[in-house]
Amino acid sequence: MASRIKDEPVWEYIDFKESFWFLEHGVPHERIHWHVHEQYELHLIIVTRGKVMIGNYIGPFAPGHLTLVGPWMPHNWESNLAPGETHELRDLVIQFNPDLVPNALRVFPELAVLQGMLEQAKMGIEFTDVPLARRKRSFWRSAMPMAWTGC
Repeated sequence: MASRIKDEPVWEYIDFKESFWFLEHGVPHERIHWHVHEQYELHLIIVTRGKVMIGNYIGPFAPGHLTLVGPWMPHNWESNLAPGETHELRDLVIQFNPDLVPNALRVFPELAVLQGMLEQAKMGIEFTDVPLARRKRSFWRSAMPMAWTGC
């Protein structure tokens, strides 16, 4: 799926009432474009290979690619697809507001260990060397109590 990166990412307004939002989508899909939003995003690629763009980083992705992208960081995953190729499920995504952890710290001070990781995520973090089966299981287990939407 070839596309051009625009100079400016599209601002994606996300309005959800819960602390977390879970979504999944296939490819091609209207959500696949160079964009930015105010939430953190934990993003798992299930199928396809292609090019990931996060901020000024451009690199390859493959099934099992797991990243945490910070707020206002432009990003996109472009799959290399054959003409007519489609996939019903390519992405599993958890998004959460930047104030989630600071607010939760009032009740759960143990969450302070996440602050450094969230600071690093403002530039994007790629998690490596975790088998895809384990990632999928953890992802789904984490998403179950949250709001869910299949987009």
